[in-house]
Order: sequence, then structure tokens, then C-alpha cells
Amino acid sequence: MDGELEDGVVARSENQRYELWRLREEQPEGQRRLGSQLKHDISIPISMLGEFLELAHNECDAIQKGVRINTFGHIGDGNVHFNLSPPMGRDDFDGLDHEFNFRLSDLASKLGGSFSAEHCLGRSKVTLADQLRGSVDRGIMKDLKESLDKSSALNPGVIVS
Repeated sequence: MDGELEDGVVARSENQRYELWRLREEQPEGQRRLGSQLKHDISIPISMLGEFLELAHNECDAIQKGVRINTFGHIGDGNVHFNLSPPMGRDDFDGLDHEFNFRLSDLASKLGGSFSAEHCLGRSKVTLADQLRGSVDRGIMKDLKESLDKSSALNPGVIVS
């Protein structure tokens, strides 16, 4: 059924709503207990979400076979937490962290989305922003930050390095 939802769950009571929300909220803790993880906070135009998920799975598989993918969140509005855990029996990503981050971020950007959705850039994504955003975009970000924080006292290293 092209363009139609094939599977889903809708709460039929307040208790079911609570339980569904609890499952969503406990996703990060459940994954944290598995060990090392790479978190991605991505936004994609809703019409491109299916394509993003398919391509992102292929990218991850090409980078490291067996990487475990945990997608969840508020996918209905185009924001998706696309989190990774190493393959079973592995403690880490064999130094491929940047490769995962760059390729997934680049894919999101190419599909008209962003690699920094609700949680913004922070310190960890400044380098990605420098690599994937044009000089005009980065200049606007820098100018805006400086206009609000002339002494760079608020969150140094966030948004711009």
C-alpha cells in the first residue's frame, strides 16, 4: 500500500497511552544498558522519512556489518532518534564513530533535513556543521550567537567553535 501506514498502535485507553509513552521514554535507558552507542537526532521531511530510513540502514550496514539500529521518537513530525549500538559481541564501533556521524548527517542534509533536530548542535556537532553547512549558514549562526552572547560566556564551543 504505497503511502499508507502498514502497521501501528493507537492507545484505546488512558492506561494504554501511559504504557506506550513509558516504552518510548525508556528507549534511551534500555539502549544505554547495552553499552556503547551513537545517538543521532535527525529531522527529515515527513515525505522523505521512509527513504531516509532505508538509505540510512544501508549506509550503516556498509560502514559496519551487524551494527544495531534503534529508531524511535516522534517520527510523525519528521524527527527521529536514529541511535546505534555496536554489533553483538562488540564493545565499540572500531573507531568508525565519525564515519557513522558524517554519513548519516550528510544523508539527512541531502534529503532536505537536518542532523541537529530538537537537541540542536551542541558541542558534538560543531565540526559536522562546519563540514556540511555552507559558509553563509555558518556565518549567520556565528553572528546570531555573538549578538546574543558578546563575551562568549554562554556555552562556549556550542554552535560555533
